[in-house]
Amino acid sequence: MIARIAAKEFTDTLRDGRFRWSAVIVGTLLCAALGAGARHYTDVKAQHDRAASTMRDFWVNQPAKNPHSAAHYGLWAFKPRTLLSLVDQGVDPYVGVAAYLEAHKQNEFQFRPAMDATATQRFGQWTAATIMQLLLPLLIVVLAFPAFAGEREQGTLRQLLSLGVQPGALAAGKALGVASALGVLLVPAAFLGAAALVLASSEGALGGEWPRIALMGLTYTSASKDKVTAEMLVREDLCTLPSIMHGGAAMAFADTLGAAATFLNLPQGATTTTIESKTNFVAPAQVGTKVMGETTPIHRGRRTMIWQTRVTTPDGKLVALVTQTQMVMS
Repeated sequence: MIARIAAKEFTDTLRDGRFRWSAVIVGTLLCAALGAGARHYTDVKAQHDRAASTMRDFWVNQPAKNPHSAAHYGLWAFKPRTLLSLVDQGVDPYVGVAAYLEAHKQNEFQFRPAMDATATQRFGQWTAATIMQLLLPLLIVVLAFPAFAGEREQGTLRQLLSLGVQPGALAAGKALGVASALGVLLVPAAFLGAAALVLASSEGALGGEWPRIALMGLTYTSASKDKVTAEMLVREDLCTLPSIMHGGAAMAFADTLGAAATFLNLPQGATTTTIESKTNFVAPAQVGTKVMGETTPIHRGRRTMIWQTRVTTPDGKLVALVTQTQMVMS
């Protein structure tokens, strides 16, 4: 019964002129946004590469001077552009894309387009993500609302129910039919987005970018209010030289466990954030090693919680000891 209802709803939706026009409009806007994103990605990456090369030449060819003055000579460092910027600009317009590096000073990131933009401009960035976030819900409402309202207006809804069609089966079949029709538009859009990512890569493929886009790859092994444990494989992209786990990866691993442990102890409706973290690095973890994390409480209060995480190797060798404070926010 559900399959028949879904097939009929799918056919009716495809025949609906509103669906066809909506699909054409959304598809056209999505293609244009992906094309504009690819061009912007290529242009900005080329600008960053040229600027970085120029700054490197300035640094190497600076006149003879004492080391202290040379350290203050400084140079600009640019935040790398990731392939996801094709779909959405992320936080770059708000946090900046370049920082001036010099000794004894910690300069803020510069060049934040959001600072010079109006509220409307910040809200209306023309990206593929914005188009999908704004237009897709509207498209779902336009297509799904007539599924029941149309039957009711035509007087066929009561007839269907009088014939013994269960309301649950009718709702499930219509939802499946509308979802299948939306899939006709969304599945090609997904493939188009993936193809755009591949073509925009400087290597012609996603290559080494995906590990940076993907999650850290940790796996929880146990979780309770008193202890959280997890494990993580030390991959090459999580390493520094010479092929040992980067300190930032160890800290992020521990911070994730501490936040998870706090979450299990939060009262109803509360949230948490890290306000302090201290890490003692004891021993290296080689690439390919599966490190273990064990988080236990030091203090659990109404306003703050303090957790200690031991990061070890499978043979029990301590890699890092992390103590972090989590604020409890109501």
